[in-house]
Amino acid sequence: MRCQLLAVVAVVAASVGTARADNGLTKGTPDLKSASALAFGPNGLLFVGDPAGAAIFAIDTQDTSPAGTGEVKVDRVDAQLAGVLGVADKDLKINDMKVNPASGSVYFAATRGQSGGPAIVRLTRAGKAEAVPMKDVPFAKVMIPNPGKGGKDPSAVITSMAFVDGKVIVAGLSTKSSPAPCGRSRSRSRRPTRAPASRSSTGRTAGSRRRPRSARSPRTR
Repeated sequence: MRCQLLAVVAVVAASVGTARADNGLTKGTPDLKSASALAFGPNGLLFVGDPAGAAIFAIDTQDTSPAGTGEVKVDRVDAQLAGVLGVADKDLKINDMKVNPASGSVYFAATRGQSGGPAIVRLTRAGKAEAVPMKDVPFAKVMIPNPGKGGKDPSAVITSMAFVDGKVIVAGLSTKSSPAPCGRSRSRSRRPTRAPASRSSTGRTAGSRRRPRSARSPRTR
């Protein structure tokens, strides 16, 4: 099972620009169908994995003012996030959490209500929860090549993300087969099999030499 799982995991480098709104991002409303994994680039640039839409979004949060590095103490964070989104806390599912290195705010990717609508909520260093604006914001969108099929739960299409050396590394299911089998294939050398020896009607093995009997000296009477 381990090899089967590793064979379907694909690592995709999504070349989403890391620039601000005046270089590579377009102002508008991201058409998020879901929100699972999160990652942060420089200057408060938030990457959101949308497994239902098989896409990666880069959203300029414009959240770049440092607000301290102290601990954020919040009681029942799920209840606070649910209150911001207008749903019961039992109907809120938190999919991922990342800290914006530019401001220190904590960002959550969530699924709300029975409709399963996506939501991005942030928690400030002061412990205040607020919905991240998704209307008329600078963003970019990149489709994932060869997305897998997650069945009833499409979240497996994007399981995690990381921003490394100017690229977004995405892990998830893919329909493209693995170029190599799991692990190193080992060729086993088999010993040559010997054909069973045939026996003659006399019961001796065919091809075997008959040992000559030793000559007996006649008995003297």
